[in-house]
Amino acid sequence: MGVLLYSVVAVAEGIQVHVEIHGIDDPLLSNVRALLTIEKQKQSPRLTESSIQRMHQTAEQEIAQALQPFGYYRPTIEAQLQPPVADQNTWQARYHITAGDVMPVAAVTLTLLGEGEQDAFLQNSLKQFPIKINDPLAHLTYEQAKKNMLNAVQDRGYLEANYSLSRIVVDMQAYAATIQLTLDTGKRFRFGAVTFEQETFEFESDFLDNFLTFKPGDYYSAQQFIAFRNALSSSGYFDQVNLEQENITTDSDGHPMVPLRVKLKPLKKNKYRIRLGYGTDTQLRGKLDWERRYINDDGHRMQAGLIAVQEKRHLVSSLDYLIPVKNLNKDYWNFGLRYEGFDYGFKDFGLEEGGDTRLQSIALSTGRHYPRRLLNRWSVQESLTVEYLIEDYNLLEVIFDDPLRQSVFIRNRPEMAQALNPQLKTLVPGIQWRYIKTDEKPFSQRGQQFSFSIKGALNGFLSTSSFIQTRVQGKYIHGLFSPSNRVIFRADIAYTHAETQPIFSQVTHDIPQSLQFRTGGDRSVRGYGFESLKSPNNLLYAKHLLVGSIEFEQMVIDKWSAALFYDTGNAFNSFSDMYLKESIGLGIRWYSPVGPVRLDVAHPLNDENADGFRIHINIGPDFSW
Repeated sequence: MGVLLYSVVAVAEGIQVHVEIHGIDDPLLSNVRALLTIEKQKQSPRLTESSIQRMHQTAEQEIAQALQPFGYYRPTIEAQLQPPVADQNTWQARYHITAGDVMPVAAVTLTLLGEGEQDAFLQNSLKQFPIKINDPLAHLTYEQAKKNMLNAVQDRGYLEANYSLSRIVVDMQAYAATIQLTLDTGKRFRFGAVTFEQETFEFESDFLDNFLTFKPGDYYSAQQFIAFRNALSSSGYFDQVNLEQENITTDSDGHPMVPLRVKLKPLKKNKYRIRLGYGTDTQLRGKLDWERRYINDDGHRMQAGLIAVQEKRHLVSSLDYLIPVKNLNKDYWNFGLRYEGFDYGFKDFGLEEGGDTRLQSIALSTGRHYPRRLLNRWSVQESLTVEYLIEDYNLLEVIFDDPLRQSVFIRNRPEMAQALNPQLKTLVPGIQWRYIKTDEKPFSQRGQQFSFSIKGALNGFLSTSSFIQTRVQGKYIHGLFSPSNRVIFRADIAYTHAETQPIFSQVTHDIPQSLQFRTGGDRSVRGYGFESLKSPNNLLYAKHLLVGSIEFEQMVIDKWSAALFYDTGNAFNSFSDMYLKESIGLGIRWYSPVGPVRLDVAHPLNDENADGFRIHINIGPDFSW
């Protein structure tokens, strides 16, 4: 059923015009309205009887022209214009339109001239031209396809490409159309010399050349041009990056060249950041970061950080020195020094009385990080690392708060005492692969993040223990029923092969405590305290880890959503006695300017405090390392 367009206009002379259009819908109707003079002029104060009659006489031709861009070349138009009757002053203009059949495309002739005639990529692109034989003739689709094809050719380096022939031949007798396109590509341009202009600080040219995504002499590519600019902009060195194409030159073989001038303004050398916060798991916490963005003209960088947490007087300090190999964000060497210390007391053991001790560790590390393509399919970040770890803690102080009792135990049970006060020194080589792919939307509808790592140590090889450990972490997000909802899957699985030594009714492991596992909290199993979950017979933590989560999220109003989730997991020593804790909960999400803010209320399903609930607050993006 067609749409009725009805308009009434009263003019100075007292004449009124009623315009009615039947038989067609949008977008045809909108285009007819846009081209129909009697419709466009209905607001004119100069409207007269003669002007109405004149515009009505041209109406059929205008309607026919308005339908042609949509492929309708044989419309049937019934046009009526009735003058006012009796003592009325209203003219009636009525148009009933039958669009008829859309004209089909009988032939499509696409031709390349110039150097691009032999370009296999362009020849294949011609085959992807969206209008095929017997398709309906649609002028808008045709014009957009022309534009896209020309852009693709120019992006490939044929900067002077243009259409020498662009024609649609309409055969009314056969009622069919022929498309004829001839694209003269001209010569293919190449990248010329790249000149850098720098303000306030001069980086070495070899360092800047590492950001190039092409070599001078390579064929020009708009994609590589943009990638080069993005590499500089995202490097963390520059505040302003401007790329300018200079006048075209030619090389000795006559190839046209596009020289580039790059104007760079560096960021300030030092960056400071102070953050204070409060978390249900950590209580008060603070973080101080300092970054020296560039130390020398080779782009070396230094980062230092200090984290202080009220819970267990947890303190972490770190210092990292980064040396770029190519793009610092993806290919670099890292040399690091890290200290961590926190209190560990008898309550953490599940004891009713005892003392406490301070677990401390110092780590020296180095690593090479670089992009890699696995199985010719996945673009991952590969990291080869070596860490020398020294740990110091004395669990005798936790079990026996009396020094005399500690001395007696050491004398009577020297091997067990050694396990409780181990003085670990471990050389840990490892490898890790990380993969992330997302649509980069605030409310992501499609994204995935995975990492796999393996590390270990060998007793006697600069180590006091032997172990091997693997870990797989993943997160997957997918829109479910509409763009306003999604489902989120999360998993964290780790396995460690290491010796276990019994201590009374509990066990300890011959691996550094910083490489043992515990779980629970905002980012693992909600409903339980931060890192409160592990097998009950562990003095410290556990060898293995298994965590899983599924969450459904629904947008409610702009930037606000509600979530329903189920979490499960635990840290344990053997799969035979694995006991997974579970929780369910509800949450709300606010997509703030600084990132998603999550408030969750979780209820533990199998805990002695199962009648209660726990509140979790978390801020951060969907995907991060």
